[in-house]
Amino acid sequence: MISPLLLLLRLSLGALAAEEDVSFYLESAPTKQKAELTEADALARSSELNTRVVRRFVTGQGWCYLLIAEGYESEVTAGVDAAKLANLSHLDVTLYRQQGKAAVPVRTAPGSPRILEPSPGAAAATGDDPVKKILDDVSKALGGADGGVIALHKATSVRFEYLREVPHQGQPIVAEHVYLRDGARLRLDVVVKGGPASSSTTVIDGASASVLIDGKVSPRDVERTREVVAEYAPEGLLSYPLRFVSLVDSDPSHVALRVVGEERVDGEPCVILESSGEGAESAIPGLRLAVSSKDWRPRQVIFTTSAGVLLYRYSDWSEVSPGVVVPMRVEVTREGALVERLEVRSMTLPATIAADSFTLPTPPAK
Repeated sequence: MISPLLLLLRLSLGALAAEEDVSFYLESAPTKQKAELTEADALARSSELNTRVVRRFVTGQGWCYLLIAEGYESEVTAGVDAAKLANLSHLDVTLYRQQGKAAVPVRTAPGSPRILEPSPGAAAATGDDPVKKILDDVSKALGGADGGVIALHKATSVRFEYLREVPHQGQPIVAEHVYLRDGARLRLDVVVKGGPASSSTTVIDGASASVLIDGKVSPRDVERTREVVAEYAPEGLLSYPLRFVSLVDSDPSHVALRVVGEERVDGEPCVILESSGEGAESAIPGLRLAVSSKDWRPRQVIFTTSAGVLLYRYSDWSEVSPGVVVPMRVEVTREGALVERLEVRSMTLPATIAADSFTLPTPPAK
């Protein structure tokens, strides 16, 4: 699945360094359910996030619980942890910028469903025969058992070029991206065409990572930078189609799918499959899947969770390499509002990449 709850990561590379008197902190959306935050807090701490659960009176809601993390000096680091926290808690997590006594919300990482494994020892249900046949056809149309992310990971090198649009504080940020992978070496170029963001180049080579912003090269933590760059990779942006085959057998929402009828989606005849979540507070989302009856590739995927309705639209499918089938256009909305729009320009694997692509200019000596 695509990772819309991690969209915050994709903006963080262009963030400017925080001023000395500025700090950042995170807050989850308020909830009445302390238990789910207690669990998320434990998971966050095991992932080395400094979190705690607090009780607060919220106007219009009464006494609620929130998960917070404080003391960040870098907006980039806070942004990465905000996305992680949204994933662990399934709640929106807002990044705040604090300067003196003033606290201003910067942006929000949307909560979104986490892919769950079946209960240990429980056999995965296969559904009735029509469902299994449809899902088998969809799996084959998306590359089959050895295709998708498996075929992608077998490629020694990848070049992925695309245009993204992401709303930010009422303005669209539009940027061209070029992602390169050659073995363990990575490079990401982001060229902003419009909106309040900075262009950047990020390189990971061996035990070093660097980011070039506004002519200045700065070192970065390798593992954290690799996590951030992963969200710009095909596996991050096109996760759902690339991992569909594994979801059919492992994700509860997909295991429970049933055929509910046929309808036209964006003018194309589609078969509709649905599964229901286990209540508003369930970690298992409701799912509605529309697949084309012409080529058996998804046209719409809708997840209904306590955080809202996430809708993914896929179009212009292409087999860019044997077994690697991806949509060239993706649109994601949440409760009808745009989350991101993606236009894939090209995807090549294996790709010919110059060795000096992973070398950034050395900043002049002081």
